[in-house]
Amino acid sequence: MSILNSSLTKIYLAGIAVANSTNVSLTVNNAVIDITNKDSAGWREILAGLREWSMSGDCVVDFSDTKGPDDVFSLINGRTAVTVKYKNSTSGEKYYTGSGYITSFTMNAGTEESPTYSFEIQGTSTLTEATLT
Repeated sequence: MSILNSSLTKIYLAGIAVANSTNVSLTVNNAVIDITNKDSAGWREILAGLREWSMSGDCVVDFSDTKGPDDVFSLINGRTAVTVKYKNSTSGEKYYTGSGYITSFTMNAGTEESPTYSFEIQGTSTLTEATLT
């Protein structure tokens, strides 16, 4: 594995890359269960609890694109689960995939700026790691 050009890393919804993305991220969290007790000598003790994951993206608006803002809005509006991938298009590199729901969708249009939108996907169940062949 080598250092990658992150311009090649995208979020894919149902196998198609979200168009015109400028930033994408993947977050995995592990909640903790506090098991601190009187025998902990004043130190917090924990166990690993539930895991969760999410993906998010920032994009430039172009309604003519496949997997553009109207497609992302349709997923949140329809409360539809979608298979998502966070991957770089370089062969041999790791990628992450799972099923999730669009949980937020925001459009912005500043004065004399390109309109943008952002979205967040909350994973439901397992996030898996694989290698791109």
